Amino acid sequence: MLVFTFGDTFPAAASAECVRLSGSQIGQLPLVVDLAGQRVKFTEWKATDITATELIGFTAQAPTDFHFTVEAGGSKFPATANWLHPAGVVGPQVRPIRALTICAN
Repeated sequence: MLVFTFGDTFPAAASAECVRLSGSQIGQLPLVVDLAGQRVKFTEWKATDITATELIGFTAQAPTDFHFTVEAGGSKFPATANWLHPAGVVGPQVRPIRALTICAN
């Protein structure tokens, strides 16, 4: 399931090594984040159902040395540029993405 919305580029502060996305940023397409002189472009968000109210995964184009941390349901999960909730797509353990942190190594 994909969610399509229009978004903006979210620049990071020049000295920042990490950028945190939350709120209305989660689910935006296109979503481009500038970090450490490079760009991360989100190309897909995965949802639990057709209403796309709960996003449980994403695909992004990012430098290979960048890493992601996903906050979902009070838990934090290490992630790559292609992430799906480790508990799957349905069930009581699957919680939506609340925040996402991207860091340059």
